[in-house]
Amino acid sequence: MAKKRAKKKTSKKLLARVRPSQIVSFENQPDNFLVVGIGASAGGLEALKLLLKDIPNNLGISFVVIQHLDPNHPSLTASIMAGACKVPTEIAQNDAELERNRIYFMPENSHLSIKGSRFVLTPRGPSSNLESPIDLFLTSLAEARGPRAMAVILSGIGSDGAIGAKAVKASGGFTFAQDPSTAKFDSMPRSAIGTGACDFVENPKNIAKEIIRIARTPKIEKENAESLSNKKFLNDIFEQLQKNNPTNFALYSQGTILRRISRRMIVHKLKDFESYAKYLRQNPEELTALHAELLIHVTGFFRDPEVFRKMKKDILIPQLKRHDPNLPFRVWVPGCSTGEEAYSLAILLFECIDKLNRNLTLQIFATDISETAIQVARSGTYPATIDKDLSKQQLDHFFKKTETGYRVSQRLRESCLFSIHDCTTHPPFAKVDLVSCRNLLIYFSPELKNRMFNIFHYALKPDGLLVLGRSESVGSSHKLFGIVDKTRRIYAKKETGLPVSLQLPPVRFFPETLKPASKPTATGAQKIDLQRHLHHRKVPFLRFGEPH
Repeated sequence: MAKKRAKKKTSKKLLARVRPSQIVSFENQPDNFLVVGIGASAGGLEALKLLLKDIPNNLGISFVVIQHLDPNHPSLTASIMAGACKVPTEIAQNDAELERNRIYFMPENSHLSIKGSRFVLTPRGPSSNLESPIDLFLTSLAEARGPRAMAVILSGIGSDGAIGAKAVKASGGFTFAQDPSTAKFDSMPRSAIGTGACDFVENPKNIAKEIIRIARTPKIEKENAESLSNKKFLNDIFEQLQKNNPTNFALYSQGTILRRISRRMIVHKLKDFESYAKYLRQNPEELTALHAELLIHVTGFFRDPEVFRKMKKDILIPQLKRHDPNLPFRVWVPGCSTGEEAYSLAILLFECIDKLNRNLTLQIFATDISETAIQVARSGTYPATIDKDLSKQQLDHFFKKTETGYRVSQRLRESCLFSIHDCTTHPPFAKVDLVSCRNLLIYFSPELKNRMFNIFHYALKPDGLLVLGRSESVGSSHKLFGIVDKTRRIYAKKETGLPVSLQLPPVRFFPETLKPASKPTATGAQKIDLQRHLHHRKVPFLRFGEPH
């Protein structure tokens, strides 16, 4: 008996010495396997057959097919495909849990989405948007599965799927579009390709091959990425990025950055950071692609509607009631992406101002480091599918219908000023009543988050409001902000009576891999008085349109 115990003890010791595998494939993650959302419409049945017929029945992932279906006629696609696929097929059921090695089909007369690992079916009513079931599903898939999501857009008429593909790409997933030359109707795949969100443009057979390859590609684990040799190559990647772009991604969340880089490596079939660093040096266009991907944020009109309802009902109305009519009500939206958040706030504030019947001027300063995103925001033009996020009254009052979607009204356009601006390094705005920074700080390192809270505190007027995303909080900066609504992450500025200091974070991603500098450098965190710094630079407020 004693011998057996000793043997058990020894085996445990040996197991403890064994390093966990530094790469894991999707098969080793039981609850978070890949889910592939496939959008198909007119002419899509043949493409579906070509895509799905060679998928092995033990790949360990799921497929969900979303089509434009006639609400009055049952779909025969599932029964047709059952005899053409190796993978079992079935109709998606409400609240059913997704399983590996299944192909699910959307039932007729329903909208299908996913929450966590379960299907959500809602009936199609007369007022439902019947033209974007693919966008609806893919957007929910991106939110539920993140980097474990894939989007495939096949033959079809219209632009459904384009917004969904962007959402999947932004969440770290992979995106595919059928080569338009192989599609019976090419407007759906062309719309998806036009967003710039598609990683692969191939015929259906080749799309299947890429899905199989990616599903079988091991995932790069953090321990592997942080080995000393890999840190060296990662620093090489960041140095190459900074040659062409001023953004210092060394200050961003390491987990997010590593996921984005490893995603690009998988797209280009590269197995290690050394190969990718070399690929970047030889292919300058990949530097542009990587930079764009690191800046992707998921956005939309009135995202998280409950936050906007709470602000309108209990917070903004009282604040606007006591606001000095001789001063504009000023808002700063850092990380505004393509403008939906800024325009949503403008709509909300105008609704409050109109309800109070007050003659107040509104100034919304919306900033981002992505020139492409700012161009979209300035154009104020959005696809028809935004009607699922806005009421008919809001669309009629604040938008004009165009051939392809909607354009913001002159009133909205004049209230929102968009500028390229890096909130982490450029001088901040001042004397603002509200800062809305939702779902940006999750991409920052803890040091950079603290710096941003100091900047927001400086930017806000006394009792000014700060709104964060649901996954964010002021954390250790609670001395600077009081809680207004904990659930919805709404805070108010506190007066501290002390000068705000700005901690300058380190500029290197992995400093321990670098050679020591030839000249001695200052050690420890550098702190400066932000107000004195801005006064010295004579930039009390950065106006849009001015060079910086």
